[in-house]
Amino acid sequence: MLPADVAARALLEMRDAESSFLHMVHPRPTGWSIIMEPIAREFDLQWVPFDEWVSLLEKSGRRGSNGVNPETELAGLRENPALKLLQFFVQCRSTDYTRNGVGLHGLDTSVAQSVSPTLRDMEALDGEHARRWTAYWKRHGFF
Repeated sequence: MLPADVAARALLEMRDAESSFLHMVHPRPTGWSIIMEPIAREFDLQWVPFDEWVSLLEKSGRRGSNGVNPETELAGLRENPALKLLQFFVQCRSTDYTRNGVGLHGLDTSVAQSVSPTLRDMEALDGEHARRWTAYWKRHGFF
């Protein structure tokens, strides 16, 4: 998760880099629970570990998918948009995604950090970030 203002600043810093390819991802992955527990509290939801959440999402997808009626499947996706990313979440579950942090693992950000002070100086996301996101969502009527 890279905030839009940070991504824009980093992009400007990277535009004249000698390297043709730079990975613009948060350089310090954050644990699932650090982000999701405050969000769950803010919306009075039960927090569950990532693996359990993915299992529940899979179960939700099976309930809404009968393989026969495309309209029923579309309604299920509208009701639960996370199903659109189900395969991604399933793949994340089979890695150390939640133990070492939410983020794209295996991407070396050292070159990007060398040309972008913004990325280099970033601190890991924490619960305060999550609380600010939820406040923004509520202010703008997303919830």
